[in-house]
Amino acid sequence: MAMVLGDVEVAFTTTFTFRWSDENSGAHRDGGFWHPLPPRGFHALGSLGCPSYDDPNGEVVAVCVRQAADRPAARAGPVDYRWIYDSTETGSATSGSIWRPVPPSGYAPLGDVCVAGFDKPGPSQVVCVRTDLTTPGSTSVIVWHTEGSGGTFQASMAQISAPARADGQAKAVIAPGSFVTYVPHTPSPAMNGETQILRLPPLPGPWPVMPPPLALPGAGGTQVGRALETNRGSPRADRRSIPVAADGRLLVIGGDDEPC
Repeated sequence: MAMVLGDVEVAFTTTFTFRWSDENSGAHRDGGFWHPLPPRGFHALGSLGCPSYDDPNGEVVAVCVRQAADRPAARAGPVDYRWIYDSTETGSATSGSIWRPVPPSGYAPLGDVCVAGFDKPGPSQVVCVRTDLTTPGSTSVIVWHTEGSGGTFQASMAQISAPARADGQAKAVIAPGSFVTYVPHTPSPAMNGETQILRLPPLPGPWPVMPPPLALPGAGGTQVGRALETNRGSPRADRRSIPVAADGRLLVIGGDDEPC
């Protein structure tokens, strides 16, 4: 079963489809980009960036959402996409481009979208989330940058993760598992409020805090980040792992016992 956190229902996926990599580009770093395949009825929030060409399937977790039943509208498809970057003249074996969802008024995007080729993504690729259910994330982990690629366009891609500590209110702070793109000589995504993560009412009772400790391929053991974290107003958050089934269902956690 998934978690219902207020107006949003949350589940995880560890299944992805390949979109683009910079292989053969000559860039100083390796980068591969994939898109989550959500459990039935759920929606992706953004594409996944990996600092390698490794396949993340079964190794990395991404967050997916859907509207909670009988609750106010909390998610909406983007009204458009804004071009951010493409692989023109990089010499990469395949072509790819990166786009940022343009949200409806009152909603926020939670990650960029990578597609194979140069065409704009379809409207159903991701959803945006109501702004009062989001909060700014951090972007300290660089996924890939274009230095050395020789491409027409320059950019850096960074993973969106949860901050080291949320505000003093009890909330479930959930990093989407997606990335955002920085482009030279333009306002940063953080300045534009485009590095958002989920900030939802927590579960009652025992509070699950982190997903399985899955490493980002090629990151030398770097964790995907705090995909789910709660804060009770104390510098020390109550943390425990959330076991996730292959189909994205969250397994039941009972107190400090093993999942049943």
